[in-house]
Amino acid sequence: FAILYTSGTTGKPKGVELTHANLLHAAAGTAQGIGLGPADRIAGVSALFHVFGIGPGVLGSLLSGASLVLQDSHGPAETL
Repeated sequence: FAILYTSGTTGKPKGVELTHANLLHAAAGTAQGIGLGPADRIAGVSALFHVFGIGPGVLGSLLSGASLVLQDSHGPAETL
């Protein structure tokens, strides 16, 4: 399993346990839902400590055969 922390918007951040099955199902569902395949490239704009960065980003690209392009930084100017 993985432990990711909530943002702490309504209180102190809390650790949330996500199972491997949960992460894989979410990633596979997202990849399938948007039709990712080996010819696609994903811009890794979410930080890898964020659930979207690690789930649909990393795992989704691995499961679908798509390429994942990671950035050195995550500012809007660098992304565009």
